[in-house]
Parts: sequence; C-alpha cells; structure tokens
Amino acid sequence: MDAKDFLLKETQYCQEKYDEIERLLLAPEITADAYEVKKLSKRKAFYGDIIKLRKEVCAIDEEINGYKTALSNEADEEYSKLLSEEILSLKKKSDDACLKLTSSLEEPTLMKMTATTNDERKKDLLNAYVSFARRLGYDVFPEEDGYVIFGGLKVMSVANAVHRYIGEKGVRIQVVVFPYVRPEVKLDKKDVRVDIFLSHGKGGQNINKVETAVRLTYLPKNIVVTCQDERSQLENKKRAFEKLEEAVKRSSFDEAKAINSKEYEKSLALGGKRYFAIDIEKGSFTDDKGGKVSLKEFFDGDISALATQMIIGDLLR
Repeated sequence: MDAKDFLLKETQYCQEKYDEIERLLLAPEITADAYEVKKLSKRKAFYGDIIKLRKEVCAIDEEINGYKTALSNEADEEYSKLLSEEILSLKKKSDDACLKLTSSLEEPTLMKMTATTNDERKKDLLNAYVSFARRLGYDVFPEEDGYVIFGGLKVMSVANAVHRYIGEKGVRIQVVVFPYVRPEVKLDKKDVRVDIFLSHGKGGQNINKVETAVRLTYLPKNIVVTCQDERSQLENKKRAFEKLEEAVKRSSFDEAKAINSKEYEKSLALGGKRYFAIDIEKGSFTDDKGGKVSLKEFFDGDISALATQMIIGDLLR
C-alpha cells in the first residue's frame, strides 16, 4: 500500500464522525450545556478540516490520472513534454496535500524547534525547516533558540535528528522538535462557574444579610477563588475574576514549563538516534532512509516527498 492509499483509508471514518457530532449538537441536553457545545464544536472543526484536505488529495489524484491518460494517447513530442512537466508539478502538489492530511490526523500542535549548538550553520538549517512548514501553510513564530510552529507533530518531527555536514569536521547540529505547550494566559468566562453566597465575619457571623460574596470555579483546571472583602457583589465579582486570572496564568506557566522540559528531553534523546547528511560539496541532503534531494530543494523547504516517505514508513512498520 502506498502513502496516498494509506492516508485515504485512514481518513474514511471522518465523515461519519462529523455527521455524528452534527446530530449531537442538535440534541437538547447538549445545547443546554455551553461547555459541552464548545468541546463538540472543536471536534467538528477538527473532522471538517480532515474531510476538506482528503477531498483535495482525491481531486489532485484525479487530475494526475487525467493527464496520464492524455499523455499515453499523445503522439506530439513537444506536447508530451508539457504534459509530463504538468504531471511532475501536480505530484509535488500532491506530496504537500498528503502531508497536510497526515498532519490533520492529529490535533493541531504547538511545536518548537531548536538546536544543541550555536554553529554558524544553525540559522540556515532551522530556516530550511521553517520554509518547509510555511509551504504546508503552518503559522510560524520566532522564539529564542528556534521557532514555534502551529502544525502536525508527525510532519515536523521529520526534522528531529542530528544533521552532519560532510567534509566539515565536527559540524553536527541537532534539531529538536517536540509538542510545545503554550501557557494559557487568556481566561474564557464561558469556562467559569459563578456561585454567590453570604459574606461572613470572624466566628461565622453574618456581616451582610445580602449575598455579596463570590466564588469562581475555572472548570478546565478546577481552580477555585473566592472574594468577600468588598461591600457589593459587583465589586467582589470583579476582584474575584482578577484573582482567578492570576491563578490560571500562574498554573498554566508552571504546567507548560514542566511539560515542555520533559518533552524536550525525550525528543532530544530520540533525535540522537537519527542522522541526516548535508554535503555542501555535492550539493545534496540525504535522510536516514536513503532519500535524497538537492541542497537547493532542502533549503527552499521542498522536502514533502521525503517527509511523506519517512512518516508513512514509520506508520506502516
């Protein structure tokens, strides 16, 4: 089974899942739960993206087959050459579409690429993979020591390896790609449950007959804050949200730091088992599965075909 057939088979179920979620979103017990609606809407968008990309792959495949049929029946040498060039162009387009589809099989993942050395070639090497990510339509943002990329982890993980520069003694640069968690700094009030209760003084005595105290619960993380220091419910609510935002931000930064550190170390060890060769003299880039492209193609980010072979090879093993 080739890469394209594998991907199309793996994504057949998505239309069924999409239709199922559409039915659920019409159910009264679901529409009454804002939090559940939000979760299901995200899943619907996830499957919708896969369906759209799958149709794109199929459409390009049909177009290629049409040109192949025309080529087999064409006697004119010049026109045959034009048809062959168009087929080659469409195959590159198909490679990109297949990688986008592969990426869509995962939830969109925030990733960071970095290198373990400050070699002068580091910037060019990282920029080659950034060009690759942008060719696939990913959003890319510079970060200290690397880049953060919104895209599929499987696709970008092809860069996770030690890159050896042939003929340049000691020049080895390790690129590390890992799921990079961004701290959640914005509080969505739809995810907050608000409870109102009576304020109490010392000893449990009521200091106000009106319910002015506020308790906020941030449901995704089960973070709870209360405020009863102010005289009005409105003031307590405002102060409670300020406290909750700080608590969520602090918790998110701590969690993200711990997760990113763990994932970085894990990917660092994994990447050390793979080696890519960059030969400046011969002008070639060779991956660990024997695939090869020119350095111009590599630094332009034109490595979709190599990436597809590596990813599908790993999945089929």
